[in-house]
Amino acid sequence: MKGKAVIVARLLENTGLNRLKRAVLHQYLIVLNYHRITPDVRSFVSDFDDNVFGPTVSNFRHQMAFLKENAHIISIDDLKDISINGQKPSRPSVLITFDDGYKDNYTLALPILKEYRIPALFFIPTRNLIERRVGWWDEISYIIKRAKAGIISLGEPLNRDVVIGEDRHKVKSELMYMMKTTPFLNLDELIDTMAAATGIDRPSLKEQNAELMTLQELREMIKLGMKIGSHTHSHHILANIDEDSQYQELSYSKEILEKELGVGVSAISYPVGRHDSFNNQTKWLAKQAGYEFGFSFYAGFNKLHGLDFYDIRRVSPATNNLQFLSALISFPGIFSSLW
Repeated sequence: MKGKAVIVARLLENTGLNRLKRAVLHQYLIVLNYHRITPDVRSFVSDFDDNVFGPTVSNFRHQMAFLKENAHIISIDDLKDISINGQKPSRPSVLITFDDGYKDNYTLALPILKEYRIPALFFIPTRNLIERRVGWWDEISYIIKRAKAGIISLGEPLNRDVVIGEDRHKVKSELMYMMKTTPFLNLDELIDTMAAATGIDRPSLKEQNAELMTLQELREMIKLGMKIGSHTHSHHILANIDEDSQYQELSYSKEILEKELGVGVSAISYPVGRHDSFNNQTKWLAKQAGYEFGFSFYAGFNKLHGLDFYDIRRVSPATNNLQFLSALISFPGIFSSLW
């Protein structure tokens, strides 16, 4: 499907239909979500999760230049005014977001955002920030990439044997799915079990620290006009934990960010962000915790008027194909569900 979508996107761009359609899309909001930016080095290899890497630096620059020219780029501060007051931008509105607080957001993305004067919203999981630990998905990838072929047994509550063979991507995908869908899972214990079963140590604190932005870097970003949101405290899948734990994840992360950064935090992005990763209770708890906006991540676009402020859809522009981004901005109803 993705390959066909790229072919159609190329056709639309070549015929000029994209430019015509963008002229009448002022009622839509498209939220683009990134995690990591890939260095412009062909030999680049990461010790951690490959799936969170998005466009290269060069392609990210091309994307921002395109958006600056063809979209109405807004900040989180603009969102309510546009939605409630009925403002009608002349071009489709686009909001840029990043999840997880990776170092390359600061070293690679920020200079380009600054160059084009584009605001962005960065969602930070506060446990990772304070304890200098990467996410569980990165630790799983780190271990599986190094493990020898064999079988690892995972105890309660999974009770599964996982076969590590040549296709490490398949193994990681299987483990990620289990992590995302198993309620009340103790992630630290499971990763310890994997480390013991494979004989591979968890990544060192030095290795983990190098992957993450610091508080000082976040403060610098704020001075440059960037906004900070919460990505919960521990990056637990909110729908998988009880109500009290959900509220703690939501409120504690907000409290930490506001105290450490000296700014208000109005937005939360739900970890993973799929339909089954949060629920109506989560949305209500987010409002009770003081958030004005909640962001999901199951693709799709938003209508500015009548917007659900606690389920703002986002889509990944992680492709390096600029024509696909052009088609996404021009025909969000079609292309936002294909990537």
